[in-house]
Amino acid sequence: KELTQYISRIFNSKIKDLYVIDNINNIVVIFTIEEFNKQEIMNLSKNIISKITLKYPRLKIKIGISKECASLKYIPDAYKEAVYSHNIGSIKEKSNIFFYDDYLAYHMISNISDNDIVKKLYRNIINKIKRESNNSEELIKTLRYLSKNDFNMKKTAEDLYIHRNTLYKRTEKIEKITGYDISDSETKLIFKMIIKLDEIID
Repeated sequence: KELTQYISRIFNSKIKDLYVIDNINNIVVIFTIEEFNKQEIMNLSKNIISKITLKYPRLKIKIGISKECASLKYIPDAYKEAVYSHNIGSIKEKSNIFFYDDYLAYHMISNISDNDIVKKLYRNIINKIKRESNNSEELIKTLRYLSKNDFNMKKTAEDLYIHRNTLYKRTEKIEKITGYDISDSETKLIFKMIIKLDEIID
């Protein structure tokens, strides 16, 4: 209760129409804004974490931020978004502020992960690489960086600290094992989806 009141005081100095709710293991903050400005919300969140950490140094604060709501009836959905971004962000990132927009694709994929087609794609890509390659971790890591960099070979080679020719050899191995052409736009979309699913599974 004391923390909830403190958070209310911090927000009240900056935002009107504020609701702070103590929800057992987390605190829910609902407020109105004229326009959703990600950088402003980020700065506000950093300020909140800084002040709370200063007053309560033993607390580890992480913030999940939903998409904006056009109506009060969408607040339950927004709560789920904030919780999901907090949970998946806490696993993936070293940060302590997580926007749902950054994890929307992960949420969508996690909801279809039981689909038979998705399962088959996962088996035919990730499981097949693991089964048929002696350096599967290296190939999957390469695929992860390719996906992250929108299949930009130059940027991926730089991020992996390898020569571009080495990267080409790895992509050829991936293509040979999976039967997919990495230069194809549909293949890129499939690989991005499956890599995100693999990250969720991990």
